[in-house]
Amino acid sequence: MRPLTRPDPDAPCILGIFAHPDDESFMVGGTLAHYASQGVYTAILCATKGEAGEIADPSLATRETLGQVRAGELRRAARVLGVRAVRFLGELDGQAATWNVERLRSLMVQAIRQLRPWAVVTFPPGGTTRHPDHMAVSRLATEAFHWAADPSRYPWQLVRGLAPFQARRLFYGHPPSSVGLERVLARLAKLGIPTEKFREDFGGLALPEETDIHVVMDVSATVDVKLRALLCHRTQMPAEGFVRALPPEALPVVLGTEFFQQVWPVPAPGVQLGGLLDGLP
Repeated sequence: MRPLTRPDPDAPCILGIFAHPDDESFMVGGTLAHYASQGVYTAILCATKGEAGEIADPSLATRETLGQVRAGELRRAARVLGVRAVRFLGELDGQAATWNVERLRSLMVQAIRQLRPWAVVTFPPGGTTRHPDHMAVSRLATEAFHWAADPSRYPWQLVRGLAPFQARRLFYGHPPSSVGLERVLARLAKLGIPTEKFREDFGGLALPEETDIHVVMDVSATVDVKLRALLCHRTQMPAEGFVRALPPEALPVVLGTEFFQQVWPVPAPGVQLGGLLDGLP
């Protein structure tokens, strides 16, 4: 992987580590756009090119070309979100059991040591849909977050000039809780929008109530940007899909809030942060 550099390595930076193109827009697109608009350097590592995904429109890709097409979709979405760097880590979509985990983890550690992010964001341990790729990326990204600070890990990187680096915070991005989902459905119903498709598509993703959420990001100001990024992923957006069918007044309801659990350092009970970088010098 070619080196990742940024103009001021000591300035704020957020690194997202995901499994497939479109994960970034669905999970944290509004948050990435928010921080990018404030001048924060944002970057994405993506384990695969999503070559095992669906093809919503056969005119867009074939099974043989889908990986390259989806990689292009992610690059376009990143430009929309203001993300400054995107790197693909070269594993195969849907084949987490065969991934070269040592190689993948070392690339994540390398990227963290190069970029020196203030915050790293990835999946929770169960992913968002129990997808094995999501779960593997969560585990490896969490390990890489800690290993990047340990000089005994990948010492050959230190020989090449990459000093150990401890990022300040590690976050897992979550879907809304079951209670939060019901609130969304109620608000959509008040707008006269049928909710059956939304419940079918997203009802199984609701977060257990006992999970600690430390950051609730209101991204309504960047929701239009988030939607444009989502729509860059054309191969994954069927014409009849729920997102495409949303009227403008429903966008903030469905896409305008993003949820994060801070898993390192573990906050004191009851602590709520105003953002991923809240309170950092």
